Amino acid sequence: MNQTGEKHSEDRLRSQIEAYHASALAYAAVKLGLPDLMGAHWTAKQLAAELGLSAPHLLRFLRGLVALGICAERSDGGFSLTDLGRSLASGSPSRLGEKVTIVVEQYWQPWADLLHTLRNGDPAFEHVFGTDV
Repeated sequence: MNQTGEKHSEDRLRSQIEAYHASALAYAAVKLGLPDLMGAHWTAKQLAAELGLSAPHLLRFLRGLVALGICAERSDGGFSLTDLGRSLASGSPSRLGEKVTIVVEQYWQPWADLLHTLRNGDPAFEHVFGTDV
């Protein structure tokens, strides 16, 4: 493989390795109720006050959601939910909010414990949660 192809392959693998960032951001947004709350324009400070969160940390978090296309940052410094962000709202036909919750709460830890299954042959889910699926 030439250097360009190898670099492309490494970049693709790097993105796949770091994909958990997107899951964590989407999960936190759903657990905070942002897709249901952010129908209108909010500043990070207003939203932080509403939710009882740290405004500087929420600002960084919202910018992470912007990078995913879940929120849009407006020229006045406010944030609004995008159509993609609305797909995470409760009652959305896509049920993506439910999906990210299931993935993070039920599948994330067992997948992180895959070595247990490979070493022992026992299901990682049972090892992590003490019960079968």
